[in-house]
Amino acid sequence: MAYEDAPVYLDPPSNNWFGMQAWPMERVAELYYIFVKDGDKTSENVQMAKSVITKWVSYALDYIFIGSRPMSDEEGYFLDEQGQRILGGTNVSVATTSAPGEFLASWKYCLERTA
Repeated sequence: MAYEDAPVYLDPPSNNWFGMQAWPMERVAELYYIFVKDGDKTSENVQMAKSVITKWVSYALDYIFIGSRPMSDEEGYFLDEQGQRILGGTNVSVATTSAPGEFLASWKYCLERTA
């Protein structure tokens, strides 16, 4: 087995996985919980953790689809209701079709489309 520097970045199927961002955010949330549980509700560390969690949840919810499937073009870019590519941002409106029982959390769009 050969050494591969940053292999996950060279492996497109795995680097599109939403959990790559959710796991570290879980750790930030756990740290926040520990601070608050121990009575620290106002320190700079608590405020930073709360800010990061709040911003991430707000952003991530734009790219999570439950019971629907996002519309995309031939290159995989999400489309808005007018059929235009969505190149990132917050408060996006992705065109969807009904897909009962499906769940999609697209880490690809949470990372690549905001650069």
